[in-house]
Amino acid sequence: MKTLHLIAFDLFENRKDALDSEWESKSTLKKLKDTLEDLGDEVISIQKPLNIVQKIIDLKKNSRTFLVWNLTEGFLSRNRESYIPAICEYLGVAHSGSDAYAQAVTLDKIASKEIAKKLSIPTPNFQMITHNSFPSDLTFPVFAKPVYEGSSLGIDEESIIHDSRNLLAKVDSLQKLYGNVLLEECIEGNDWTIGVLEIGGKYRVSRVARVAYPGAVYDQKTKSKYQMIESLEWDVPKETEEIIQEWSLRFCKYVGIEGYARLDYKGNPPMFLECNATPGLSETYSLFPKLWGSMKYSELLLLIRDSGLLASKQRRFQYGKEYS
Repeated sequence: MKTLHLIAFDLFENRKDALDSEWESKSTLKKLKDTLEDLGDEVISIQKPLNIVQKIIDLKKNSRTFLVWNLTEGFLSRNRESYIPAICEYLGVAHSGSDAYAQAVTLDKIASKEIAKKLSIPTPNFQMITHNSFPSDLTFPVFAKPVYEGSSLGIDEESIIHDSRNLLAKVDSLQKLYGNVLLEECIEGNDWTIGVLEIGGKYRVSRVARVAYPGAVYDQKTKSKYQMIESLEWDVPKETEEIIQEWSLRFCKYVGIEGYARLDYKGNPPMFLECNATPGLSETYSLFPKLWGSMKYSELLLLIRDSGLLASKQRRFQYGKEYS
């Protein structure tokens, strides 16, 4: 039986400022659509909030069984990756990836690091700076980044800060653009990344890769939508790989990650940085598909699809199914 897919997306090429860094490109959306259609499924691609919500309502009224792909990233909100999961759960409609709670918690780097600490997963010392607070109790050098952004948005070589004067200037510039700022003590060593897949409550992890990139910082300029400037290297020591795999499973099970996620660590020994519950799906420039090595792209999409359809049978969808 065919599955109807509604790809809800924000298009990278539609905007020309830094706030679209996490939005998907035309080439990625085409690849996703073509792959799902080649599997025999039906695909509708749609963007903009009113259009997306109206289409979900229309399909729901027609009693169609369908899956909404959460590729809507939005901007300037700590809730932005939760828009689609919240709407879908409210209406009793299946969606890809994690629920609104897991999306919000993982987008919030402070909340994620607090959870890591609770789970005895080491993370660098950190502090959140709001408009009414000031840096304290951290040892220089520190690293400054927005709390609620991904794709290295707001990150450049000046994010590594060695003194109070430069710290205040950097924090001020980030707050004006993005709001709350995360400060964490700098860690020496390699960047590590890992993928997690979930289906029916069962989890699997990819191999751990070292992320190699030019320059001293894995910054916004490195994360291109047209090519992959960084590379994944498979030279991770066995002990490091095993502990990162165990920590990632522990974190994802606690948060309730569904479908797919990618987690980042840094240092030797490794320390947790963040979890991305909506990692990019580009075969060209996204780390997540490449972490699964020999797995076909179509197989990866099928796993994400099936996870979303299974998850929609959970009790959290019951209200939307009965009262929408």
